[in-house]
Amino acid sequence: MKDFRKYTKIYTLGHEENKDIFLNPDDRVIVQEKIDGGNFRFYVKEDGTLLFGSRRQQLGDDEGKEIFADKEFMKTIEFVQDKLSDIDMKDYAKKIFYGESCHKHTLPYDWVKIPRFLLFDIFDLEQGEFVPYDEVVKTVEKLGFKMPQLVYDGKVNDLPEINDEFVPQTEYPSPSSDVKQAEGVVIKNQDNKLYAKYVRDEFKERNQKTFGGNSVKYNKTDDTDNVEFVHKYCTDARIEKVVYKLLDEGNKLEMKLMGQLIKETYLDIIEENWKEILTSNWKLSFKNIRKIIAKRCVQVLKKMMKNIVL
Repeated sequence: MKDFRKYTKIYTLGHEENKDIFLNPDDRVIVQEKIDGGNFRFYVKEDGTLLFGSRRQQLGDDEGKEIFADKEFMKTIEFVQDKLSDIDMKDYAKKIFYGESCHKHTLPYDWVKIPRFLLFDIFDLEQGEFVPYDEVVKTVEKLGFKMPQLVYDGKVNDLPEINDEFVPQTEYPSPSSDVKQAEGVVIKNQDNKLYAKYVRDEFKERNQKTFGGNSVKYNKTDDTDNVEFVHKYCTDARIEKVVYKLLDEGNKLEMKLMGQLIKETYLDIIEENWKEILTSNWKLSFKNIRKIIAKRCVQVLKKMMKNIVL
């Protein structure tokens, strides 16, 4: 369905795409906890029926026939359907609801307390823009959902420095884990409509403990900057993120995933960092970079298969 648009890609704070997010000191900024889950959406058709999707995949056809492939998203779909069972959704026709499917990825949560779905944005197709934050809050309350934890609501000028210390404790800490701090935060400028994310350093490196670090043997005679490139951009966290996206699309955690994983990891790096890469002075061989990325993907995927129980 052409109107069932994916959620906007949110780049890391400081990226070219969000460089002006703090330009106007009087702009209103909303900061929310970044949830480590699966991006999830549903569209309300004119007759009030719902069409579901992950970030990349539509989970039903345009006539409403269910084609659900992933058991985790199926649980989220059932949660949303149950929550909205007594509500006439025709009042919300031609709107897309975006949120997080709260199922296991990297961070441990209190799986008893965390809602299966946390709603964070609504897109109005008739207006062609995202619904203002205050209206989203009212809709969330009306429909009985919850939103990610609000960390800050105020002017750019009063916003504290965004760093690891700024990231709060997650709203749903696991009682059986010593990891209490959130993955990061999502920043939304309500006036210029720019979004950014900040992920704390400990989360980026947490997979080194979970999946065994970044050790891969490289060709010592290589006179390019390939190693530095891969070290900077092809992190365990990035590969793991791509793996979970592929799992969210219905794929199985197995070595057959490698073909898609290598390609998607490489494209994710280029898509998010292409301007920085093009303007750098690095000496690169992208053919060899892809080979190194392949080695990294094999290593991380094998460790995930060993350490993660889905």
